[in-house]
Amino acid sequence: MQTNEIIFSKYYATIEAYAEFLQEWLESHKCCFRKDERKIIYLLSIPIAPETIAAQLKISNIRLSFLMCEIVKKLENNHSYYREWLGEKILIDAEICRPKTETEIFLSASFYYHKISRELLNALNKTECRNFEDILDQYSIEKLLTTKALAHELIDEFMRCLNKEDCLHLLKNYE
Repeated sequence: MQTNEIIFSKYYATIEAYAEFLQEWLESHKCCFRKDERKIIYLLSIPIAPETIAAQLKISNIRLSFLMCEIVKKLENNHSYYREWLGEKILIDAEICRPKTETEIFLSASFYYHKISRELLNALNKTECRNFEDILDQYSIEKLLTTKALAHELIDEFMRCLNKEDCLHLLKNYE
């Protein structure tokens, strides 16, 4: 159990930088956490034993420890995205800039925000892009079709996502 204590103390130390607006950020389009990871973060905000969290999520303590390590890693690596979101939030709240449109939110949202298959999520993460906007900036239709990480059925799902949001025309060289 020593390892769990270390993981949890590291989590609480790392989450401190997000504390003031954590709840809002977790619900935002810029959040980098999957639904299951957000659920763990919500549960950790209440004083509750790790074993209880694991039981609540119907996972083993070992799986919870693994997920906690992933969460800590994301918190450490993605703090700049949180600060970017916070800066946007402050400007919008001060009415210095306008809120994003639905299309802008779709394009700039983290892949984790979208309801896409785990396979597509993993494939898109391998491109080192962080959202649909980055993909559209860096990839043409030809380049997408030859990207090893994106199998043909994943390309179809990707195109359906763009089409659903009326953004298919933004894909370079798409007729």
